[in-house]
Amino acid sequence: MDNENKIKEEALKSFVSYVEVVQKTVREIVDGGSLIILGPLHPRHFLDVLNKLEKSTEFISMGTIFSKAYGGSGSDSAIGRLQNYFRRSRLYLDIINGNPCDINAHFEELWASFNERKIKKITIRPINNVEFTEKLIDFGKFKIQKFSKGELDSLLEQEVCEAFYPYAVVDTKTLSLFWHIIEECNEEKEKENLKIINVGITYDDIFRVKRSFPDRTLQLLALFDWGNASARPSPEKKNTDWGFEPLDLPFRYTVSNDLINSPMASPDLSKLMLLGDETEGEFTQFTIHLTNSDIGELKKVVKNANDFLESIDLQKCDWEFLEIAMGSLAKAFLSDGIEQLLWHMIALEAIIGEEKETTQNIGRRLGLIWGGREKKDIDRICKEFKELYDFRCSLVHGSKFGKGKMEKELYRYHLRLARDYARKTVLWFICYLSHIHRELKKGAVPLNKYPKQKDLLLLLDYQIQSFEHQDAKVMMPEDFPEISFEG
Repeated sequence: MDNENKIKEEALKSFVSYVEVVQKTVREIVDGGSLIILGPLHPRHFLDVLNKLEKSTEFISMGTIFSKAYGGSGSDSAIGRLQNYFRRSRLYLDIINGNPCDINAHFEELWASFNERKIKKITIRPINNVEFTEKLIDFGKFKIQKFSKGELDSLLEQEVCEAFYPYAVVDTKTLSLFWHIIEECNEEKEKENLKIINVGITYDDIFRVKRSFPDRTLQLLALFDWGNASARPSPEKKNTDWGFEPLDLPFRYTVSNDLINSPMASPDLSKLMLLGDETEGEFTQFTIHLTNSDIGELKKVVKNANDFLESIDLQKCDWEFLEIAMGSLAKAFLSDGIEQLLWHMIALEAIIGEEKETTQNIGRRLGLIWGGREKKDIDRICKEFKELYDFRCSLVHGSKFGKGKMEKELYRYHLRLARDYARKTVLWFICYLSHIHRELKKGAVPLNKYPKQKDLLLLLDYQIQSFEHQDAKVMMPEDFPEISFEG
């Protein structure tokens, strides 16, 4: 501990020494007018001076001390982190602008940045094609928000980026025209180890092929009826139906308060859907418009699903089929064309299908869920599902749609139909599992003793309204009033 305190004291002295050199140099430049510029003074005019200062004896000495404290050799391993701190902490900006600086407070902040700490990360995903009636919609786990230019300037540290990181400067005026999915998280970061170079990936990351799905936020959003997909036209009008328009998220951008690391490069804003030009003015043209009523339903769908998922460990109770179904639905939610059809069918098979089962079994279960006790409705649903499944089989087996004179055409109507069945069935199953989970929890049934997918599907097949499991009595409701499924 004494040795650590000694190194910290040395680091503080070198830090104070360098800050004093910077203050003295900047003051001499400003007072002496040695910078020849046109227009107002700007921090970027000092870049050459700061670059020279960071090669000074004082800065190199500080780098050597920090490197020694955190396992590095020489000064080079710590130099980049120190450069980032002086820029991102606004210490350089405060000195240039003549603002008062609490040197000791800045040093403590820098020292903490090298040790174990929590890093706050904010991920921003603009939504290309949806307009909301509210500026801020808070879902708890995430938000959907439209920012002003000033708010984005502050969030994305644009003053710092314009001065020191031109590659990270973002056109916040354009970005402010759109709504964004906003997620915040706190990440535990270990003490800096300058002996190793952390490239952020492992050999396993390079060679292992993992099953990956969109994150939980997008899985929750995929459960909502965006674009009124349920209001599909009759089959007679299928060749004129525009189908379901997937959510368009052109990029994601992450900012963090880790002051010793560089900011991300600016995203490619050319992927944003804009009309007009810089001369006449650019504007948006959204294709999906959510009313206050739509937003209320969206909040309800997200809350009910997330509350259930937060209350249970799907792996422990062997209900991971729901994760696969939700992940596949989210894949379809962000896809278009044939991929959209395939992922919707995978979602349906994951949730109400089993290995080596026939198409008829899956179609029948769809009919039981959505056809009620009306045979004609069950038959219609089975017929529609079979048509969709035939398209799926033709695609994966490399054959034409249909055979001979019975060759068929795949329309966007079919994509809407697949989306409607997959989305509502996954949502229904969430309510189904949520009810069973609540009842079994009352009976203190451990998660690893929960009924498996095969048992759950038997309950559906035989329309069982009550059952006992591990001495717990479960009464099944006739419907699930928490969420509306009417199209």
